[in-house]
Amino acid sequence: MLDHLDPRALMAASNNADLYAAVFGAHRVSYRRTPFCFVAEDQPPPYYACLTTTSVEDAEGQDSEIAVARQRFGKSFGFKDSFCRYDMSETGMRLLFTASWILRPPVPYEPKQLPQGWAKVDQVDELVAWEDAWQASGSPASQRVFPIPLLGREDFFFLGCKAEGRWLAGCIANLSHGSVGLSNVFSRDPDYPVHRFAVEALTALVPELPIVGYDSGADLQSMLSLGFSPVGDLRVWVEEES
Repeated sequence: MLDHLDPRALMAASNNADLYAAVFGAHRVSYRRTPFCFVAEDQPPPYYACLTTTSVEDAEGQDSEIAVARQRFGKSFGFKDSFCRYDMSETGMRLLFTASWILRPPVPYEPKQLPQGWAKVDQVDELVAWEDAWQASGSPASQRVFPIPLLGREDFFFLGCKAEGRWLAGCIANLSHGSVGLSNVFSRDPDYPVHRFAVEALTALVPELPIVGYDSGADLQSMLSLGFSPVGDLRVWVEEES
């Protein structure tokens, strides 16, 4: 399988690591980036892995980093196997989920404006309300996942749609080398076509860049219907609960 690794999967994984770097930095969580993985030095924020592989090179180095991080974090250790290289089931770890890296090439979009009702989140109180909506839509957390300093970054922005004065739907976009990442897509209304509008929003903002991300299940099918292609598979492993 690794002999046929799609370079677009490497692009998506690199963009995802850039997302991690932004969020970890905003939390002041220490991390390291090597040529083949992203490694947390402190406990990551909710929903973020302790280690993420970003290359299929240097297998010995990856194995060593995983072993050290696993010892450091103990039962809280989890890692994103970005290219399905590892089977950790025999080492006491549990497969949390599988997903596909996806990519959509640039598509001309006219007019170059956000979908109706959509806007960037640029105020502190609006970010707090946006995250409340994100958590209420299926991502509960015991702490704030997206700190205020993220609002000041030029390569990271929150988008959303308001209805009756509250955030109905939204997503995150992060700019990387040669791509824009789409993540944290949510909607309070299950019938609202949030994936379509999120993609339209990113295309309007950065029409020259391919959009990358990862999804699974019904969300993946929605993205494929919008012109995305699956470019590789990933797995997330966590320690078995005792």
